[in-house]
Amino acid sequence: MKKYIFLILAIAASAFFTYGEDTAYKESKKMNFKPEKEAQIIQTAKKVAHEIAPKINIDTLVPLIFSFFIADNHPIINKKAIAVHFMKHENDYLEMELMPLDPVTKMPNGKMLTRKRPNSILCVVLFEDSLEPVYLSDSHNRVLHFTPDYKTYRRNNLGRELEPFVPHPGEYIVY
Repeated sequence: MKKYIFLILAIAASAFFTYGEDTAYKESKKMNFKPEKEAQIIQTAKKVAHEIAPKINIDTLVPLIFSFFIADNHPIINKKAIAVHFMKHENDYLEMELMPLDPVTKMPNGKMLTRKRPNSILCVVLFEDSLEPVYLSDSHNRVLHFTPDYKTYRRNNLGRELEPFVPHPGEYIVY
């Protein structure tokens, strides 16, 4: 009987640790590259934003490059990635309060964490080495994943664009 209990616990533990470190509590950090590399990253992100979301005017927004944390065994993003956030100004951040979960019991541990995250209008995530676009998201958490890659996505979804978010008549958005 002890062997079966040990086996069940081992299976549960392996399933629990399958996806590696929990990155939800990490804070995105602003990244600096060489000027040529930074210009190339921002140019690629602007090109993607103009193609996918042409009605959102990013020319008046400030592009900033941030780190992008992913789980170890993520099914789509399997390489190191960076995020280009198009923001109103350089110091435009939101403060989130998180209550971390205990890693064993998965219950809140009672300690609140405050994390800053960029308050971006549009965000383009790119692979750091190849600068291939991974996905694009907006401030209303609408996401377009470019699977299997960006060129194939554009070829298969020619008319697919991200429209600006317009609330329904009588609907209020609380920020």
